[in-house]
Amino acid sequence: MSRLDLGARCVHTVCRFRILDGHRGGTLLPSIVVDEGFRPEMPNAFAYLVLFSWPLVGLVLFRTLPTHKAIIWTILGGYLLLPERTGIDLPLLPAFEKTFIPLVTALLFCLPKLGSIWEILPRERLPRVLAVVFLLSPFATVFTNGDPQVFGPKVLPGLRPYDAFSFGLSHGMLLIPFLLTQRFIRTDVELRDLLQALAMAGLAYSLPALFEVRMSPQLHIWIYGFFTHSFAQQIRFGGFRPVGSLGHCFVVGLFLAMGALATAALSRWHRGAHRLGWAGGSLWLLATRGLAKVVSAWAFVTLLAPILLLGGRRLQRAVLLGLGLMVLLYPALRGADLIPTDRIEAAAAVVSEERAASLRFRLDNEDILLARANERSLLGWGGWGRNRVFDPQTGDDISVTDGAWGISAGQYGWVGYIAEYGLLVWPLILIGLGRSAGFTVVALGLVLAANLLNLLPNAGLTPLTWAIAGGLTGCLAAVRARPSPVSGGTMSRRRLAVQ
Repeated sequence: MSRLDLGARCVHTVCRFRILDGHRGGTLLPSIVVDEGFRPEMPNAFAYLVLFSWPLVGLVLFRTLPTHKAIIWTILGGYLLLPERTGIDLPLLPAFEKTFIPLVTALLFCLPKLGSIWEILPRERLPRVLAVVFLLSPFATVFTNGDPQVFGPKVLPGLRPYDAFSFGLSHGMLLIPFLLTQRFIRTDVELRDLLQALAMAGLAYSLPALFEVRMSPQLHIWIYGFFTHSFAQQIRFGGFRPVGSLGHCFVVGLFLAMGALATAALSRWHRGAHRLGWAGGSLWLLATRGLAKVVSAWAFVTLLAPILLLGGRRLQRAVLLGLGLMVLLYPALRGADLIPTDRIEAAAAVVSEERAASLRFRLDNEDILLARANERSLLGWGGWGRNRVFDPQTGDDISVTDGAWGISAGQYGWVGYIAEYGLLVWPLILIGLGRSAGFTVVALGLVLAANLLNLLPNAGLTPLTWAIAGGLTGCLAAVRARPSPVSGGTMSRRRLAVQ
């Protein structure tokens, strides 16, 4: 029996035992079922214990660390360690799960440090307007989508005021890490703490990732009692791809890519023995990321690492500006056929014909979903699948939503999309337009750029992406508000000098 077959059998044997067991007294059936589409969702008691104990972890962090570090590690630790698909879903409120609990924990411990709740909003006018529009856009979308959608026998009901509050709360939760980091990360030193946290967490997470590369994705089963996704998707190029507690190999690959960029940046910033240590860590993460077999993460690091390590400041700023504008305008560029999809597909075919076919499938779905989004381009279709494409005769869903940009544009239109991605790319545009920017700002900007590029082919806008964008926004806003050493007034918008 091959190692791949053994891994598949091991995963699905354990999962089937959990399903059949249910309560104490269940027994393991002798038959072994290997079902690639089998995705049980039965967390054990330990999964719930860890999840709902996270506020205690946050309490310890906020009592022992500076506020900005406590925010970073409360969000980052919960993202990496808490179980997937575990929680309690109450009416109206977002689900109490691994994203919600760390974010609300950090918010509650930060509230006493604010003079008023309004202080959490960005201080600069444009980010503040974008944040408010992002929070209110679900209400406008719901009020323009009261009509049902009929596709043969399938009927999608119109949206109700109840949905507006539900979607609005979800948007508020998404914005928490951005608001907290832009408020409490205001200096280059605090920003470097965020960069170091990503590097250290990446190095730590590489160990369980390597274990799962060799032994197959087992850790979530052993610790929390169930597998989170289709096992077939975790096998590529004759080996396993790690999953850990992040739900999917694509997320693990992206996080390892972020860690590799962060360690590479620290190796360039430091001197002496520290430089050698971080350089070794970067090589380690590059090797681990390669073994993780996630092509998109490999492409991001291959593109951005040379610019980070070898590029001058002018080139780095130009790349950040170009990538920021491309991400912001991507729906319009795709609609105008200005993205060279044929060349991208040909490049993917060099790696693997299978990867090229997968990319073509994604691009074809982007086309039909973009056409659907253009039917209500201003405010979108809202949630509950109304942005998807269904067969008009059978009512079957004939679309697959992969890219996060397509989900955002289809659900909330150009208004919601510009508000959301405007907040995310705003620091990249600022860095690109500024005459000078410190190395930490540029390095973390490239890490953010890797996250945003990942949102084009893949779904999954994570709290870390928001936290990085917020930290950069807060630090750049503090620099821009600093008195100019020449005139004694506010620093020019064209002079972003971070030491």
